[in-house]
Amino acid sequence: MTIGKGTLIILATVLAAAVTFLVALRNRRATFLTAENHRGERIPVVLGIAITAGLMVGVLSVLVADFRNHRVVPTAKGTAEILGGILLVFLAGLQDDARPTRTHGLVWHFQQLARGRLTPGIVKLAVSVLAAAVF
Repeated sequence: MTIGKGTLIILATVLAAAVTFLVALRNRRATFLTAENHRGERIPVVLGIAITAGLMVGVLSVLVADFRNHRVVPTAKGTAEILGGILLVFLAGLQDDARPTRTHGLVWHFQQLARGRLTPGIVKLAVSVLAAAVF
């Protein structure tokens, strides 16, 4: 029995969403990485981890299911580039979240850049744009 391209994409999307939900749910009270929210409360920073885990499982499941047919994924190199882009954006976000002090607002980050200061937000933005352009 052969699964169609559209069905494979839908199944991988559902799997990715389920993994994202389960990882977020499982870690919603995690204390290994927290950040201060706008009310000054410490909250777990797990959404990036959950989304990255879901995307990785989804993309890898398509790669495995489509290994011989190449209906969805034309090349393994293309898939590796997609996974590399996902990981780069995740790591850029993680380095921003791991900082002890929080800075908010895109305007503030660009003001700091204009003053010659490189902020974690600008690093995250630059890595995201580069990952999208290169991969």
